[in-house]
Order: sequence, then structure tokens, then C-alpha cells
Amino acid sequence: AEMARPLYDIEAVKFGTFKLNSGLISPIYFDLRVMVSYPGFVGQVSSLLHKRAEDAGACFDCVCGVPYTALPLATIICSTKRVPMLIRLKESKAYGTKRMIEVTSGSSVLETTQVLQGEGLKVRDAVVLLDFHPITSISKLLSVLVGAGRVDASTSGSVERFLQANPACRGVYKISSWAHIVNAHALPSPGVVEALRVVGKPLGHGCLLIAQMSSQGCLATAEYTQTVVRLPRFCVFSSSSKISSKPKHVHMTPGVQLRSGGDGLGQQYTSPVEVICSKRSDVIIVGRGILASPDRLKAAEEYRVAGWETYLRRLSAPR
Repeated sequence: AEMARPLYDIEAVKFGTFKLNSGLISPIYFDLRVMVSYPGFVGQVSSLLHKRAEDAGACFDCVCGVPYTALPLATIICSTKRVPMLIRLKESKAYGTKRMIEVTSGSSVLETTQVLQGEGLKVRDAVVLLDFHPITSISKLLSVLVGAGRVDASTSGSVERFLQANPACRGVYKISSWAHIVNAHALPSPGVVEALRVVGKPLGHGCLLIAQMSSQGCLATAEYTQTVVRLPRFCVFSSSSKISSKPKHVHMTPGVQLRSGGDGLGQQYTSPVEVICSKRSDVIIVGRGILASPDRLKAAEEYRVAGWETYLRRLSAPR
């Protein structure tokens, strides 16, 4: 409530018809850049962001504001809390250090994270004012504005309908907000895959198409497999073996355990050696081999080493 009214009063929250970066037409738009013209409020927001990070138990050595809107927020936090600040440039300069980040003692959160990680930094937390996991949710913001008489019920209703119609807001678990990659069958129709693409692409997330399965008696035919390979815009497949000779295609195989066998329910397990060397897949996908282990960390490391060493062995083998 303490954020909703000021955001509306300074016109950081706008209602109307707006075209978003994703191409969607939205009845609501957030322009948080105007906050810098209201020093008292931007200081309040900065304090709230820092408090949320502390309450969540976040431990950090420095702060980076996502350019450009969050730069003044990060500046205030760092100057008042005596924390070193990082500035991420939108593009590398042709002078100075020529690096994408500069240490001073818009891009999206994901893009900024990738740039920082590329410089060897560990990004552990992101504090967001308005987003999937926000300090102020859109629904709560609308409720406060309607109660305060700032927005009428008709406007609130149109925004709620937009949120419900937006594919990224659907589903019980809001998978698109946290999963970097999902898998899917193309069997129902290419439209299913296209719907996933519409949601995932703006978020920088991917889809692993299931072209083959490792279960005994699987009904997926060779014709289905080749149809999946020919689908445009996809180059990563879940398959039990190599199904394409194109260098851009990456093959990932599930149902991998260090010892071959089955689970008595039709699932057939294959070893990393068989998957990578014999079946020529590129990546192993391990489930129960790690999750059912009493020491998951140790098991994950064993599979990582086994997969990588087997892959190197395949590359060095004479053709």
C-alpha cells in the first residue's frame, strides 16, 4: 500500500493502451524512470529494496542496478549502506578498460546477470520492485488504487483480464517465471510448441523437444521423430540417440544411469558410455540416478565427470 499510491501519483503507473516490448498490447504500463524526479520517494523505494534483501537473508559484497532505471536506486543503497557498487554498461566502450562493467567501490535482470557472470562474478540475488516475484504485485497495487479512488473498477477489471489472458501468467506453478528450459511433445500439433515459444522467447527461456523416448514399447514412430527434427527454429532435442547429422542440432538423452537396467515399469536405463559413444548423443540427462542417491551432490559430480570424460573419449576416438 505504501508504494501503490505514490507510484500512481507520480505517473510511474499508467493506464491506457500500450504496446509492450514482447509485442503484447497491455492496458497497464510501468515507467519507473520518473522516480528520479522525486528524491524523497526514490529514497523510500531504495530503503524498501534494501530491507527486502536483508529480510530475505541475502548476503552480498556489492550491488548492481539494472540499467538504466535501477541505477539511481543502487547508487542510493550503496552510498547510504557503504556497499561497493557495480555499473553495467549497455554496450562496451571503445576506450578506457573497454569492459561491459565498471567497479566504482534495461535491459533485463537476466541479461545483466549474464554479463556479470561473464566477468567472473557470482550473482546470488535479484530484488525486483514490480515483476513475477515483486515487492508490490500488480493485483495488490490495483486493489489499493481502487480503494483509494485513483482507479475505477472498469480499469482494474481490464488489467486483471489482461493478466489472466497473458500466457506467462497462466498455470498453477508459473513455470515460465523460474524454469530456464522446459520439455514438450510436438505430437499434439506444432501450435503447442509455438505457444511455448511465444511465452519463453521474450524471457530468454528454451524448449527441449521430445523426439524419442527411452521407455520400452514407446509409440513414437520414426516418422514422428523426423518431423520433430524438421520443425523450424528448434535445434535441441530429447532423444535416445543421434537423430540428425546437422552440426547445429544438439542431442540430449534422458534415462541415464551409471549401470544399465530398468525400473520394472518400462523405463530402460543406459550408461553414459552407451549414450555418448554408441548412440552419439551430446548431453546426458540424469534423474533418479541423482535424486534417489543418499548423497545427491556426490552423485551429481560422478555423473558430471562420467559424462564429460566419455565425451572427450568420443572426440579423441579415430573415425
